Amino acid sequence: MSTFNAYAAYYDLLYHGKNYKGEAAYVTQLIRKHFPDANTILDLGCGTGKHDLHFIANGFRITGVDMAPNMIAEANRLLVNEIRQNKATFQVHDIRTFRSNQKLDVV
Repeated sequence: MSTFNAYAAYYDLLYHGKNYKGEAAYVTQLIRKHFPDANTILDLGCGTGKHDLHFIANGFRITGVDMAPNMIAEANRLLVNEIRQNKATFQVHDIRTFRSNQKLDVV
């Protein structure tokens, strides 16, 4: 896990040119096509939550999971307003063993 935590310091620098908005729009299009009533997304390996910011703008509620505490801390910082509005929750967990008590529409 310490490797992932160290990676968190460079994650956004490495992906600064990534088209998060375009990728989220593409995934949203697929979701709307195959499950038009979907409201919630489980983002496994959510990183710093950059995709989630756009999913929320597209009307979804997000549960984000990542094993790196620093990644989750950055997601919480980035999405603090959405978290306050109950549009997002982020938690540190290994996705291989993660279990949710919630019913979520899309993973």
